[in-house]
Amino acid sequence: MWASTGYEPVVQMPTPPTMTPGVDRVGIVLPARDEAERVADAIVAIGEAARVVRAHVAVVVTVVDHGSTDRTGAIARSALADLSELGITTRLMFATRGGVGTARHVGITGMTGHWRRPDRAWVLSTDADSRVRPDWIVRYIRHAEAGALAVAGVVDLFDDGESSDFRSRWRTDYGSSLFADGTHPHAHAANLGVRLDAYRGSGGFRDVGPADDRDLWRRLRAGGVEPVADSSIVVDTSGRRTGRVPAGFATALSTLYPLERDPVDLGFAAGAAG
Repeated sequence: MWASTGYEPVVQMPTPPTMTPGVDRVGIVLPARDEAERVADAIVAIGEAARVVRAHVAVVVTVVDHGSTDRTGAIARSALADLSELGITTRLMFATRGGVGTARHVGITGMTGHWRRPDRAWVLSTDADSRVRPDWIVRYIRHAEAGALAVAGVVDLFDDGESSDFRSRWRTDYGSSLFADGTHPHAHAANLGVRLDAYRGSGGFRDVGPADDRDLWRRLRAGGVEPVADSSIVVDTSGRRTGRVPAGFATALSTLYPLERDPVDLGFAAGAAG
């Protein structure tokens, strides 16, 4: 759980589901663009989370390379092959048009288009510069079993060498935006999940720049879905301040924490989602 002093690691993992009457399949989408240095770690982390539930729930992992100029696609293919050897279904897709919102949507629709029970399937979203934790899928399934239709987790910064100078300050600021009851005001595409029928009903991810996650959340609410916010579902993400997506999370970090200046007070702790 987060606190104002920063993140306290999860000590006890939830018990893996023995029965999942409401969930048969989980599809995970991971868009990637010029992430040759990080995409393999992201896929390995997803595999560790899938190991926990694969005896009870079918897991499909889809990576969507959208416009990479490096070896992202080749490295992702190799890492996905390792998951396939564990019995996890994998897909590598390429999106030649649109931005990250289109990449997520292409991945989800390509992965789930033939799934006939969308009320028994969930789609989870993360990023190629992020690492999900081993309890990640389990925690989403627990919410699904409790009747949730959409869930948003939170993020922490891993020490990738680029975030060491401001990481503790960021944790304090971000932690202060989380609520004492374990909820929070954020929606990060690096850490959210939606039941497939609710996702389809909302129209899914769209290309609206870096706000594709908040846009999806607004349309879910407009359709009568009230997402659950759970700060115990944590994804570790890069703290770099030069990103691959224009005006994305890295840009937000560089605005809040300029490289050679003091942090700018933009009301981050006041609860703006993002």
